[in-house]
Amino acid sequence: MIKISGILLLLLFACSSERRPAEKNGDPAQELVRQNDRWRFFFEENRINRLLLDLSQKHKPQAVAFINANVIAMASEAVQSGQTVLVEDGLIKAIGEAKSLAVPRHFIRIDCTDKYLMPGLTDNHLHTMHSNSHALLNLANGVTTVRELCGFPWTLEMREQIRQNRLLAPNLYTSGPILNYVPLDFYATVVRTPEEGRQRVREHKGAGYNFIKVHNNMPRKIYEAVLAEAKKENIAVVGHIPHGVTLEDAVKLGQHTFEHFKGYYYDRTIEMTEEDYVALTKGANVWNCPTFYTYRLGVVGQHATDLLARENEFKYVSAFDRKRWQETYPYATPNPSTKIYVLSKKIFRDLLEINAKFLAGTDSGGGYDLMVPGFALLEELAIMDSLGMPIYEVLKTATVNAAAAMNRSHEFGTIAIGKRADLVLLSANPLESIRHLSENEGVMVRGIWLAKTTLAEGLGKIEEIYAHLGEPLEPSTPEKVMIDSLVASHIELHRNGVVMMDHYVNELSELLKAGNLTEYAEAIQQLKQED
Repeated sequence: MIKISGILLLLLFACSSERRPAEKNGDPAQELVRQNDRWRFFFEENRINRLLLDLSQKHKPQAVAFINANVIAMASEAVQSGQTVLVEDGLIKAIGEAKSLAVPRHFIRIDCTDKYLMPGLTDNHLHTMHSNSHALLNLANGVTTVRELCGFPWTLEMREQIRQNRLLAPNLYTSGPILNYVPLDFYATVVRTPEEGRQRVREHKGAGYNFIKVHNNMPRKIYEAVLAEAKKENIAVVGHIPHGVTLEDAVKLGQHTFEHFKGYYYDRTIEMTEEDYVALTKGANVWNCPTFYTYRLGVVGQHATDLLARENEFKYVSAFDRKRWQETYPYATPNPSTKIYVLSKKIFRDLLEINAKFLAGTDSGGGYDLMVPGFALLEELAIMDSLGMPIYEVLKTATVNAAAAMNRSHEFGTIAIGKRADLVLLSANPLESIRHLSENEGVMVRGIWLAKTTLAEGLGKIEEIYAHLGEPLEPSTPEKVMIDSLVASHIELHRNGVVMMDHYVNELSELLKAGNLTEYAEAIQQLKQED
């Protein structure tokens, strides 16, 4: 392989700027800086992927006995003390009194005295589109299952690698690509007619996606066709209530989950609907996922300064992002997200009165600013708690309700024999304070035990990777940057189970082509053909 010197790399950027002049802002110098930052991202993500692969290969399902635990099974609000839970082959095999349940000799024993064992948490609305570091951030915060609401073919491949335990990440359930009447960059499938809508439903079901996702723009006739075909194909429709479709329409036609309370307020005007949304929701077989955490999209001024001063979560974000946020949000002006947050809190409180069905989700992971996956779900649950939802009901939104809404109650959501071994061990009772969720002693996903020390080590390595802005990509020594090593590493990681996101494969290919490294670009693109 050819070692590309830092000087040559600088020439690549210059060549790229000549071939693709100022796409972003008309300034070739700024375009050079932008491309510099993108190269930095790929080198960072390569280190993240190496960490993820190392952990994936090291940690596999084991036979584990959680001994003398206080079990919060989530089948009820009861805490069962002095319990032993046996896990083998990724499943919960036995539960019983610690003093009477025999533990086979080959089991790893974990002393859970004075600790609390509960089901793993589910983030019911996120995106796996930005960095594979998010898999580890979610696991470290007790998130063992995620519901992806913007899927792609490579998301299906990621789901399979996770199922096979080749990739250490939360269990993944995914919608297909967003269905929308108008284009949305690379992440939407455009449907222009009712028949196209029906066809896309069949295609997404046939491809193996778990849900059909609808978005803001979809004329009623197409929406009706999508819902009818989904019912025929026995696949749930989730997502936004489109503009021009009423809440009453969405309930009657059978949309299964409503995201962000869109439809309860008008998305275009940020004003409350004139419908009686309380009466329409009462008793309806629908789930609402408020995603309160998206309030961060409206954080500006001193609030942004204070938020960014936190160290516990932002140290797991790239220094390049942190720097940009620090230079932007303290000086930004208010935006509609602030008003959406106010309206969402009112809607939530109103629906609490009628025992409406809720899910906890964050909309994190899609590259939105100021959001940190994993930590996001814990804050989402804390917000629900602050708005008056009883703590047990809050916990249900990320456990029992999550499984029920996906028709997966037989797989997860409670601690019961035969269910998947997704567990969180806590040092304090979460039923006494929702904040105790952040005090975990370890997490199990699919029978893979990740002790507190293991999680801390992984987080520490992410922090190290993201800690510094680094040196400019104009090094004085030829050995500073080696593009061939980066490409070779991407290929090796992919073939060992680390799935590369198509939009990043395409972007890296374009950067390589811009530097006249066509053979490398072709090698990167070949990864998609191997899936």
